[in-house]
Amino acid sequence: MTLDLDAYLARIGWTGEPAPTVEVLRSLHRAHALGIPFENLDPVLGSAPSLALADLEAKLVRGGRGGYCYEHNTLFATVLRQLGFTVTLLAARVLLGAAPGDVRPRSHILLRVDVPGVATPYVADVGFGTVGALLEPIELVAGAELYDAPRHHRLVTVAHEGPLEMWELQAEKGGSWEAQYAFTPEPFEGPDFEMINWYVATSPHSPFAQAVYAQRALPDATHRSLAGLDLVETAEDGTIRERVLSGPDEVVQVLEDGFGIHVPRAPSCPPEPRHAGLPSPGHLSPPRPGARHPDTGRAAPPVTRGPARPHPRPAPPPRVAHLTRPGGSRPFPSRDAARTGPSHGPGPGRPCRWKPECGGGRARGSRGRRNLRAPRETRP
Repeated sequence: MTLDLDAYLARIGWTGEPAPTVEVLRSLHRAHALGIPFENLDPVLGSAPSLALADLEAKLVRGGRGGYCYEHNTLFATVLRQLGFTVTLLAARVLLGAAPGDVRPRSHILLRVDVPGVATPYVADVGFGTVGALLEPIELVAGAELYDAPRHHRLVTVAHEGPLEMWELQAEKGGSWEAQYAFTPEPFEGPDFEMINWYVATSPHSPFAQAVYAQRALPDATHRSLAGLDLVETAEDGTIRERVLSGPDEVVQVLEDGFGIHVPRAPSCPPEPRHAGLPSPGHLSPPRPGARHPDTGRAAPPVTRGPARPHPRPAPPPRVAHLTRPGGSRPFPSRDAARTGPSHGPGPGRPCRWKPECGGGRARGSRGRRNLRAPRETRP
């Protein structure tokens, strides 16, 4: 399947002549970063978002939704490949917010992009949901700096114990450099991120499964972010405005009006937010008395919770006393069965085929059966 490029370009508001050039790569990257928001509503709703191309197109391109890094960069990689770029998937460890000495897993996806006829590759990343995210691709060169206004980034190599180079993306903040994430040039494949995506979306230890997170870079250089009930806007000059939303209903309103996200109305939602004090969208809260489903208009059933019941302990599997040869001809008795005499035959009450006194088998040295021996207790 191929992506509908016309629909995608209309979604991000890009007009131009599609071609595999550095200029097109830069302008597409910025248009995508400004055109499609970052959000994690699917994990909050209780499911891992699909990375299949048809689902990404339906959600991010036609559905008025956003996504998180795996969705954004998988979609962007598909677009670039269709335009003639060579794209390699890479995995990074997020360093932003990590304490010194902490080793985080490789949980972020980014792209290495090779432009035809250009010797220097680029790092592209349209799915890093922070104020320090790239707005344009940066050259994969040690010490490279990028003034992707209003932001300023650089890429450096750092020492580590592995055999491959370790690269670190840094963003300028308050006159100093702040590490965003680190990665090596080892290629990853789509199935690798299918597994990482499932864990990040469903693990009770993942912050993306606990509360709503949304990010949006605006054309006026303002960056808007939502984490739970905390709404933060960062202006181009670094001025920060913060406020705490009143509750789930206002969260939904801000997501739709302030981030341009079509909040889904799912028929089956968790009865309460997954983490105390951090809201899900309004329709994820326990239904109020008399409340009706926003799509069907039917009355919502009351939320009832019974006492916790212990899971029954599963019964141990039955002991198998006989195994069958690959050809299925004769059974091989187990050790315990061989010690119990005639009952170890091919079935309960059936004569044994192995002991001479049962009429089965042959004595040691018989022609053609030298490898069969009577059980130890029957030998003279």
